Amino acid sequence: MEIQSGHIVRALAGHDSGRLYCVTQAQGDFLLLADGKGRTLTQPKRKRRKHVELAGGPDPLSALPGSDAELRRVLAKTRDQLGGSIGQGGNHAWQKTI
Repeated sequence: MEIQSGHIVRALAGHDSGRLYCVTQAQGDFLLLADGKGRTLTQPKRKRRKHVELAGGPDPLSALPGSDAELRRVLAKTRDQLGGSIGQGGNHAWQKTI
């Protein structure tokens, strides 16, 4: 399925792997992603399509949230529906024991 504006996606690669984002715009092989906190709607993150997967179902949001606060609420609701462990991301090697 083609990822387009309004879809909720999960980052698969990079320091933000596992985090949820909303696609604000699609530009060829790249997507502009926002989470409302670290990456706002006015300054989205640019990421390749191959480094994300659909997380919020096949249907995109009917309209992009108007503010970062609304976007955070939508992503939190999606995170709760998918399971609470999503969005931790990062390398947790410090938690491993020998």
